[in-house]
Parts: sequence; C-alpha cells; structure tokens
Amino acid sequence: INTQRQVYKIEEDSLGNKRYSDTIRISQENYCKIKHDLTQFVINTQALYVPAKIQHFVQYRDDNRNIFFQAIWNPEHDNTGNKELKVFYDSLEYRMK
Repeated sequence: INTQRQVYKIEEDSLGNKRYSDTIRISQENYCKIKHDLTQFVINTQALYVPAKIQHFVQYRDDNRNIFFQAIWNPEHDNTGNKELKVFYDSLEYRMK
C-alpha cells in the first residue's frame, strides 16, 4: 500500500526476482484504518524474522520521516510474535474492498 492508496502484492522467487500484481486503489477510509493498525504493530513488535521457504511479510516505509519496518514470518506456523500480524495480513484482501 502506498500513499496514493494503491495496493499490490509482491511475489519473490528464490533468486530474488520480484513480481508485482496489478494495483488496486482503496478508499481513504480503508487506507487510514490499515495505516493505523500497521502503525500499532510497528510500535508493539520490535523485530520479527523467521526464515522459511515461503514467507509472508508486512512492510511499512515512510521516507519523509526516515521510518522503515518489516516483519517476516513462516505462514505455516503461529507464535506470539506473528499472531496479530498474520491476522492483519490475512485480512488485507477483505479490507481493500
């Protein structure tokens, strides 16, 4: 999700090649709710990196304020660190409508 409220998925293969999906533009209201929720996760989760063959991630970047946050986890497992982020990630497609 970028500041123009465009949402896209990124898939990366084992060589690091990235493929971006078609963009979708979401409403201002949904953008604000998603940004608020993600900001709370950034504040509450200091770091999360779980190596695996398949990884899900949430990334937050605000270049104007020099803020970057990325949480990466194995979608096959639940733990304390990824529980809320996993629910957030899984809800994004619904929230984009």
